[in-house]
Amino acid sequence: MIFNYDSLYFEILTVERVRHKDGKFSVKERPYAALSIRISGKSTFSINGNRFCAEKGDVVFIPENQTYEVEYFDSEFIVAHLPDCNYNQAERITPHNKEAVYSVFLRMLEHWKQNRSSNKVKAYIYEIFNKLEEDQNDFFESCPEEFQKCLNYLNENFCDSSLKIESICDLYYISRSSLQRYFLRYLNLSPKQYLLQLRLNKAMDLLASENKTVAKISESCGFSDEKYFSRIFKQQYGISPREARHRTHI
Repeated sequence: MIFNYDSLYFEILTVERVRHKDGKFSVKERPYAALSIRISGKSTFSINGNRFCAEKGDVVFIPENQTYEVEYFDSEFIVAHLPDCNYNQAERITPHNKEAVYSVFLRMLEHWKQNRSSNKVKAYIYEIFNKLEEDQNDFFESCPEEFQKCLNYLNENFCDSSLKIESICDLYYISRSSLQRYFLRYLNLSPKQYLLQLRLNKAMDLLASENKTVAKISESCGFSDEKYFSRIFKQQYGISPREARHRTHI
């Protein structure tokens, strides 16, 4: 997720409070990402075949240069527009302590109105990410122990191309259906989607930081087929691994 993405960078364009009338809209590619929190109403997004609904208190990240469909239902939100943002995964995050996260968004907006300091706004955004990470850590401490063990094992071994969800279930004596329910409840993802996201995020990190071939990066992130890796990478981010490397080194 964006709040624990190690190689994150971005600039600041603007911070706004926005209210949208009801309706469906097609949004074309924009040269900036958007980080927002719902104040009221809800919004339903369709991006690259993925669909999610954001309600009051939810944090949403939409990457730059991404087309998508959105339907608003009396939706009001605070949004920061971030040019040159290198994180490319559209996300909806539901904090469990929504008020703590919302208060930082509100302070960021008030600061922007009074003094348009990009550096200070960046500090607020990192504070938001810290709140989200703390919120997640606190929440997972209360999760069932068997789910914590499975999640930790995935986080430590996702680069192993032989890793199978079934083997994790066998290791910790949990049924596949139970693990599926835990992931959907706590992360809004299936186990396979979470595993794929870990591998793709790692690949993006390596493309930005290491001078290895795409084949080597693919292999080191747990993909046994370079062609499959390149295809799924482009489906996820809208650009090929080689294009991603070029952008990070400009």
